[in-house]
Amino acid sequence: MVTCEPAAAIAAYLYTPDDLALKRKQKTAATVAAWSRPPSMRARAIRRNWTEDEDRVLLQTPSNREAAELLNRTTASISIRRWRLSANASMGSAP
Repeated sequence: MVTCEPAAAIAAYLYTPDDLALKRKQKTAATVAAWSRPPSMRARAIRRNWTEDEDRVLLQTPSNREAAELLNRTTASISIRRWRLSANASMGSAP
């Protein structure tokens, strides 16, 4: 399912005012296309893949908070990555 800004962009692209469409669908598409993020709604972070250098820094840094500051990531991201690396190491497979 597509939501938020991507949904608004798709609706605006697929249902232009001059297109032939059912009135109810045109009306709904116009409502979706007009959507804007409320000030109180936090924007989603852009996903960044982990690099080998980041993994090395993470494994050499004992504190999740310190690693988060060094790598400019959240402590939750650090914690999950550390868990995934340890789980993969115990299974003998690459991350």
